[in-house]
Amino acid sequence: MEPISPELIQKYLNGACSPEEENMVLEWYNSFESKADPYDQLSIQQQQELRLRMLANIESGLNADQNGKTVRMKFLKYIGYSLGAAAALLLFLKIPGFLGDQKAAQSTAHLQNEDIVINNHTGTIYKQTLPDKSIVWLSPGAHLSYHKVFKKDLREVTLSGESFFEVTKDPAHPFVIYSNHITTRVWGTTFRVHDSERETTAEVAVVTGKVSVEIANKNKQIFDVKNQRDNNVMLLPRQKVIYEETRHGLKLGRIAEISSLNMWTKANLSFEKTALRDVIQTLNKQFNVEIVLQDKELNGYILQADFTDQSLPDIMEMLKKLLKLTYVTDGKKFTLQKETSR
Repeated sequence: MEPISPELIQKYLNGACSPEEENMVLEWYNSFESKADPYDQLSIQQQQELRLRMLANIESGLNADQNGKTVRMKFLKYIGYSLGAAAALLLFLKIPGFLGDQKAAQSTAHLQNEDIVINNHTGTIYKQTLPDKSIVWLSPGAHLSYHKVFKKDLREVTLSGESFFEVTKDPAHPFVIYSNHITTRVWGTTFRVHDSERETTAEVAVVTGKVSVEIANKNKQIFDVKNQRDNNVMLLPRQKVIYEETRHGLKLGRIAEISSLNMWTKANLSFEKTALRDVIQTLNKQFNVEIVLQDKELNGYILQADFTDQSLPDIMEMLKKLLKLTYVTDGKKFTLQKETSR
């Protein structure tokens, strides 16, 4: 595929392309390759415009046949972030961080003194991609802030509430999470942090990799790379640590085989012309959660899908966007319903 110019992309965004030029842009966008191309030369605003424009093409290819209760879908490939080794509904789908609700993103994230500040005021789990391509899933009520550009030696974020992290591996640049009671240090791993100033306990639970946790230094929010304090605990997969304010200590433990952390484990699931109600039953059993369909007519939708190497939040976001659904959750129960018109 021959490269195209940023000028042609801008022309496409302005709606001024001829049919031939528009086909050129669509073919280029659909021929994702790892090598550098004009996409990287676009401004952040232009990149977002292009992604949203392409997302509209996905939605225009979504057709729900209410009579036959069958959902048929067709998609364009998307540049950038890949949802695991293979995640598809009829065709392989790649969406670069735009499976989430764009309007929610605009209302919850803002720039403040070169810091990105995110408050999840929604009832869904909100997905955010960090400057190093790490991913954070913010639970309802969670607050996250970080520098627009990470420092040279450390990747630092500040958290209040509960979030699940998928940290990009980078041994030379530790990833540090400052929260109310504890400080968590990682290199490349997946884990959950729950810590709020309104509570007297905090918890870190690990799915993959190693995580180092210590009691927060109230006087100075700086992680000491060279001199870690004695109250440091190293966690391995399926381990957790609980901080208790009453004893000002860390207690190491094991994660139960059946726990709320299971929804973050990657699974390989495939459905061949399966009713949505049966898909939901499989997801409930696989991830040890309770998913309910608020609208009974959704039960009969027929789904053909391949979810390979996907966590439950990934799958829920795909169902949410592609089936035009919304959901609310308390971390254990997910209530799916049809999206209301705005």
